[in-house]
Amino acid sequence: GDRFSEPFLARAAELERSVRALPSFDKVCFSDVDAGFPGHSCNPGFSFPNYIFPTMEVKNASEVRRTGVSRLMTFDGKGSERIPVPAALEYLRSVQENTFSTSDWDR
Repeated sequence: GDRFSEPFLARAAELERSVRALPSFDKVCFSDVDAGFPGHSCNPGFSFPNYIFPTMEVKNASEVRRTGVSRLMTFDGKGSERIPVPAALEYLRSVQENTFSTSDWDR
């Protein structure tokens, strides 16, 4: 099937959520294995399902006036609606470029 289809991506997001819910996941995720990367990159992690199904937080009118931001996206794969694939790819590319430098891979 199509790897960008909503049913396929929804199943992938559910699989990732079930792995993160395993009792031993936090121990592995927050161990020294991940310590070299900012923000403990394994939870929720840099995965396509997390970026395709972000949690959307709609701000109230006073917050919008104060900050100019009407909604925030948390790329955690827990959202109920999918954003467009090109937008998810661009967010993921942008975050990777701003989070990791080539020196990170030499650790």
